[in-house]
Amino acid sequence: MADHDRVFAGFVEEVRGRAGAPLLSVVAHGSALGPQFRPGVSDYNFLLVADPVDLALLERLATLAGKWRKRRISVPLVVRPIFIASALDSWPLEFLSMTAQYRVLYGDDPLAGISFQQEHIRLQCEREIRSKLILFRQAYIECEGAPKRLKQALDRGWPSLLAIFRGLLYLKGGPWQAQGEPAWKASADLLALPPNLLPELHAMRLSRSTPARGLITARFDQVLETLRRLSEEVDRW
Repeated sequence: MADHDRVFAGFVEEVRGRAGAPLLSVVAHGSALGPQFRPGVSDYNFLLVADPVDLALLERLATLAGKWRKRRISVPLVVRPIFIASALDSWPLEFLSMTAQYRVLYGDDPLAGISFQQEHIRLQCEREIRSKLILFRQAYIECEGAPKRLKQALDRGWPSLLAIFRGLLYLKGGPWQAQGEPAWKASADLLALPPNLLPELHAMRLSRSTPARGLITARFDQVLETLRRLSEEVDRW
């Protein structure tokens, strides 16, 4: 059994033991299912579908949080079935990212057959781009130019940037389900991103060393300029 499969099996066993009858489905999604996963850096991500989702269920799951942190398992998204159906208009990017790469580990497939409307994705992309632009500007000021803190800010923003670019690829009719380098190349080609921006941000995220001030400042500037440009362009799509 592969290491990922051991983590998946252990997670399902733990969750079923704590959640009990309300648990309907367990879904793994994200980088653990693809070649871009990096041990010690990447996290495991799960979707739990249950009914009901009440405080008693959350309290039972909370007893596992310490174990999950040690295994780099992110706090799972816990929703009722109706949440997925009703959130596709206001929260499409999150479910678009899930459907790009996922595996059902227990129960029925809660993502089967879902579809997205272009305008819903466009609106969330525009909102997220503007939000991230403001947040990154604030982060740059708050970090006072310190390379280590700037790297941490970019590292934290990496998943959100990927989700935004995936949504924009969907709108452009590009390979939105692509992962890793194919997704980065498509983003550069179809969205006019700086060709090496995403590969270099990814490499920097994997590195445990602090980049030189000039390098991290240049990357931050590229991210800010890319988000500024896209915020103006997507508004006209």
